[in-house]
Amino acid sequence: MRIRVSELFEEPLPATDGIELRNDSGTDSERIKQMVMGKIGETATCDAPVLRRPLRQKRVTIGIALIALSVMLLSGFTYALTSGLLTIKDDNGRVVMQVQKPNTIIPAEQKELEDRIRKTIHDRLRIGEGALILVGQQNIDAVRRYQEPKRYLSTYRGHEYSSTQDVSSRLVGHLSGMKKLGDRFMDAKISKVEMVPNLSHPNAVPLDKWVEATDTASGNPYAYYKFNADERAYLDDTVIIFSYRSADSTFRLMGNAGDFTSFEVFDQNPSAERIHEAGGIPIYQIDGQNGSSLIWRQLGHDGELDFRLTSDADIQKQLDFADAVIKATSEER
Repeated sequence: MRIRVSELFEEPLPATDGIELRNDSGTDSERIKQMVMGKIGETATCDAPVLRRPLRQKRVTIGIALIALSVMLLSGFTYALTSGLLTIKDDNGRVVMQVQKPNTIIPAEQKELEDRIRKTIHDRLRIGEGALILVGQQNIDAVRRYQEPKRYLSTYRGHEYSSTQDVSSRLVGHLSGMKKLGDRFMDAKISKVEMVPNLSHPNAVPLDKWVEATDTASGNPYAYYKFNADERAYLDDTVIIFSYRSADSTFRLMGNAGDFTSFEVFDQNPSAERIHEAGGIPIYQIDGQNGSSLIWRQLGHDGELDFRLTSDADIQKQLDFADAVIKATSEER
């Protein structure tokens, strides 16, 4: 449902006739009025010069601020897009998700180089082995000086299992709720389960452990460090990946503990049009070459869980799958 802002006030504010807000949750008009007036208050407070201008000019400025306002209301969450930053807040004004452009845009040629080197190293790994990778002389030299490299890659050949029962005893803490997913979920059947530890930092690697090499296709230097990861050493810091297959679709569900205070999602083009809701939780959709990914954070049995669902199914099937995951893995109240 769309609401015209000018109809919320007995004396409509200037320049509001053409402004509409999208309300998908049936939020009452008084609540919407408060939000709009709050936004005006924020604008007037933050824009100090406006307070020193004549009244007429101030009213016009507020009208322009309203025209720039982009707000959606959905199940108690507020969504606002300003300057390429999409901010999602709950009813208490707490930021629950921020979607923004990546800090660094990697040129397509560089990404192709990195993907090729990562695959080269990954193909050399045995089950349970991981590797850290430095691409380019600048990053290699930075580590030699015990400095932070501008960028490094990691890859890991995870321990694979054919059944969720094989890993059930190891799903502890944050991940314990994932035991309820099972080998059959919705109309899909498990194809494999992977457990991948969050890898260490390159500065922790002794200098003599790096192996230097050259990418044959481009001549670019790179260095890598291979190591064996203890299968049981990462129970509290593990990424678990459930791969399901139905008759005509695949679903790849990746979950890990959400230990950070702010939940940031990176998207080249943040858009309010790709915000969804399932199980009372905001979900953000990112479209890629291999299908869509749905990203969300929820409260689990022992803390917050971050999920990423990637699938080639249509978006409604993905949302249905995500909704079922949320209901199955959320903290029981």
